[in-house]
Amino acid sequence: MLIVGRHINGITIKSLEYLLDENNKVMEFTSEDAAKEFLKEKGFTDDECYSLAFETAGKHYLKVGQYTPATDESEEIIEREFYGQGYIFKDEEAYDTGLDIPCYIPELSDAIYTHQSFLDLMDGQEALARNLFERVDWQHPETLFEEDFASGEYDICPECGRMFAYYGRTECPHCHKISCEEERRSE
Repeated sequence: MLIVGRHINGITIKSLEYLLDENNKVMEFTSEDAAKEFLKEKGFTDDECYSLAFETAGKHYLKVGQYTPATDESEEIIEREFYGQGYIFKDEEAYDTGLDIPCYIPELSDAIYTHQSFLDLMDGQEALARNLFERVDWQHPETLFEEDFASGEYDICPECGRMFAYYGRTECPHCHKISCEEERRSE
């Protein structure tokens, strides 16, 4: 299926806005020809259709740089591109499709991180692991996690030992014990 978009206000550095149906859902077409036929019925000219973006419907994955693992015949290749604050390799589709597929390489080293690496760092909790993966943009994930932990973004429950996103919570979401931070405040 195909969707139709155009750059907001015609400015190509801005993201796309998509053609919607009467229920405000993105319209999907079986082909570019079918989409153009629909648009022409609505009064679009060939020139106006030329400036539109015709994209395959579905999830659009972020991919920054390239990673090719070593084989018997060749060495591994890491091609970084600029993203956020540095030059990295980051592949959202790799994160989503397997636990052991390389999905992130930071700027200043060749350390390779997989979905499992993020899970291991975040106490096996997918929501926390995904949040960390989405936010790394040059640094090692451990560095960002340590900064977050030091600033109070996370807490460790003294009862069950599980980590959780603190964000002002008064109890552990796993065992419902009052958090360490809350206990310190009440003393």
